[in-house]
Amino acid sequence: MVATVIYVGSQARLTALLEDNLSALYSVTANTLCLSLYCDYFKEKKTMPGTRKTLILYSTPACHLCETAHELIKPFLSQLEMDIEEVDISESDALIERYGVRIPVIKFEDGEKELGWPFSAENFLAFVSDQV
Repeated sequence: MVATVIYVGSQARLTALLEDNLSALYSVTANTLCLSLYCDYFKEKKTMPGTRKTLILYSTPACHLCETAHELIKPFLSQLEMDIEEVDISESDALIERYGVRIPVIKFEDGEKELGWPFSAENFLAFVSDQV
């Protein structure tokens, strides 16, 4: 079985994991190691078809920070089997009041917890791992 996992942690811990359990091919992206793993350990971690999660990115048109945030998280979406939905807060007074000075902000469509700018790839991956 093949599984794709995003690992956020120390190089020493990763080395220990690889030496103890896994055959892996890895690449470094934004200081985050993205691993493609082959290991029986991950048989229980299969994603069921049709269970893609949706992230909401609250933003406005011409928001350069929102564009930066989208570009930061976009490379991880396919590996994490997630979709992104951009919501323009300028179309709602309630959203402007809530997010006006905080955008970009991301949250899961079915969740309450939010991650506001500024955030790094590591912050994003930690946020995602807490929610799934």
